[in-house]
Amino acid sequence: MTDRPRRALADSTAVHDQVYDAIRQALIIGRIAPGVGVSLRSLAADLGVSPMPVRDAVRRLVAERALAINPANKRLSVPSLTADRLSQLAQARLWIEPELAARAAPRADATLIRTLQDIDARLDAALAAGDVDGYMLANHAFHFAIYERAGAEVLLSMAGGLWLQIGPFMRVVFGRVGT
Repeated sequence: MTDRPRRALADSTAVHDQVYDAIRQALIIGRIAPGVGVSLRSLAADLGVSPMPVRDAVRRLVAERALAINPANKRLSVPSLTADRLSQLAQARLWIEPELAARAAPRADATLIRTLQDIDARLDAALAAGDVDGYMLANHAFHFAIYERAGAEVLLSMAGGLWLQIGPFMRVVFGRVGT
């Protein structure tokens, strides 16, 4: 996350929620790379906040298995992706995501289709430009535009948790083989 300039968070939402959302988004699109340790202080500096809301967000993300804390040096990192963990994440996505899409299909309307077309255009533009960040953001937006239409909050939350855990590794793959 340190490649981006420091920015202040908006005032309309509680700072701790904004910090959580910002770090969560960074994980989903792979801005926090697997195997690279980060500190609470560096995250706080990147987000322009004190370490306290970052600490709260990190606790939530550790509970969601999106981050791990190294007990020796207190550095944060994306948990390792073993073959077994990858298999479980892939299987869980195969169970949940098609169900969300199936529930969303009868609720699709012209607005959703236009939204998906717009996101697809952003995907194409990111692909053409080799923009991995843009691709990751648009790919997530495309899927979740569909999933949110399903009206299945429990399944949507589960899908979000899965993307949170797999996002950093998807970024590595897309970064190595290209978009």
